[in-house]
Order: sequence, then C-alpha cells, then structure tokens
Amino acid sequence: MFKYLFSTFKLLFIITLILVSCSKKNSDFNDSETENITENPSEITKPNILLVIADDMGLDASPGYEIGSIKPYMPNLEKLAANGITFNNVWSNPTCTPTRSSILTGKYGVRTNMLKVGDVLSTSETSIQKYLANNLGSTYSHAVIGKWHLSTDPNHPTNMGVGYYAGLLTGAVSSYWDWNLTENSQTTTSTEYATTKITDLAIDWVENKTNPWFLWVAYSAPHTPFHLPPTNLHSQGNLPSDEASIVTNPLPYYMAMLEAMDSEMGRLMNSLSQEEKENTVIIFIGDNGTPQQVAQEYNSSRTKGSLYQ
Repeated sequence: MFKYLFSTFKLLFIITLILVSCSKKNSDFNDSETENITENPSEITKPNILLVIADDMGLDASPGYEIGSIKPYMPNLEKLAANGITFNNVWSNPTCTPTRSSILTGKYGVRTNMLKVGDVLSTSETSIQKYLANNLGSTYSHAVIGKWHLSTDPNHPTNMGVGYYAGLLTGAVSSYWDWNLTENSQTTTSTEYATTKITDLAIDWVENKTNPWFLWVAYSAPHTPFHLPPTNLHSQGNLPSDEASIVTNPLPYYMAMLEAMDSEMGRLMNSLSQEEKENTVIIFIGDNGTPQQVAQEYNSSRTKGSLYQ
C-alpha cells in the first residue's frame, strides 16, 4: 500500500487494524444466508505494519505523479502504487524533524516543540511504540531502523519506547560508506553502504518474529551527500564519481540514490514469506520536499524548507 501521508499515525494504525479485521470478515463471506458470521475478535489476524520513509523525496521525484519531467526507475514502488492507494492531496513539514516527531507522537510539532532541525523530542511524549505497549501489551514487536533525527542521545529511541533501534541518530551521514551506526544505545562505525545496511538490519529483525510486528524503516536516501551508489542498485549508467561532476550535475546521482533505495526496499519486501506479505500493510512516505539543487519544475519557495513544497 503506497501512501504519502503526514496525518496522525496512531489513528492510522488503529484504522488499519479495523480495516484489516473488516476485510478479513468480508473475504470470508459467501452467498449462504445461514453462514455463521460470528467471529471471535481474538482470532482475527493482526496485520504487520511496514512504514518506509524516504529522506528528501518530493512529488517531482516520485513515480505516479505528473510533477517532474525526469523520474527514477522504481519498479518496486510503482508496483505498490498500482496495487494500493496513492494520495494526491498531501502536506508535509518543511524539514524532516517535525515530520518524524509528528508521525511518532501523532501531534503537530507546535504541540511538542519540534519545529525545526535540531529540536529534541521530550521523552515524556507518548510515542506510537509506547501506545502499543500500553494498549496491546506484548502483542506487537516493534523496531525503528534507520534515520532517527529526534535526538543525538543514543538512549533516546529506547526511552521513547522503541523495542529495537538501529540506525543513524543525526540528520545525515557524511559518507554513505563511513557512518555512525547506533544499535540499542551502542555506537560503532559502519563501512557498509548505508542503504544496504539499513535493509540488512530490517531483514534480520523481521526474520524470526512469530508475533505481529510494526517496523519503521527510515532510509537516509536520497539525502545528501549526493553520490554514485553501487552499480547493481541503479540504472543511471557509468556516471563519473568525482565531486566536481556531482556538484555540476547532481540530478542523475539523486535519481541513482532513489533507485538504489527502491532496489533495497524490494529486497526487504521479497524477504517476507507469502503469508507475511498477505498480512502486511506497507506505507511509503517522504518526510519533506525535494532539495533545491535537484528539484524539478519548482521555484525556490516550493522546495524542501518551504511551507509550500
């Protein structure tokens, strides 16, 4: 299910549970008027939820939207869109920190003092993970893997109620091949390509789960630094990899990073068993608009950092 949305995520989660329950009942209907339709709610299969967040991916860079004359090749995302729901009337915060805190808490940034990059989310706020634990106990396993950007404290994800955290605490990596990886409060240096490593961690986490799960995967891509990803992950060809070439014409590198993310996202989805796929709701969003240096058909007041992006 392909969704660009920036509304209350707690409400979305509750609605998802209701819709899946109703869908299961409807799919079991037949024409017999004598069929026993009573069903024990405890027997309804609770869905897995996979939330994927792209970093700095606006509509002009998104398949399926008319805005933007140059589009990345993202077959996995396009398949989700073809089989799901695409939102055309959407709004996001100008930058990523307020968006991420709003998804986590279900509150606008003005209510949590999360108004700009660098603001720190108070651990007194109720996250969706805390909400799940308080209302469903241990029914759901949950993890956040990838970019956090709500605090640089290694303990912050855990203090916000996240069951398992692994990823980047800050807003961006200085290099996609040399970056600080924090896993459950311990920080080390990773020399694995960040988009691939985040996917590996997500696959490993899901692999042995026997109960329903909520997995939040936040890729750093396609956030700067623009670069040439591993050649097997994109279709942009043999672009020069020197800094001068990237600065002169960053758009194909931005597209390559999006394609690499799509390749890895497909690998993550393909790692699920057929049974898991049929019981998993997939939500894909971008945290804010496209950066000015690679934005298409927008003026400077309608890109990342603007209320009108």
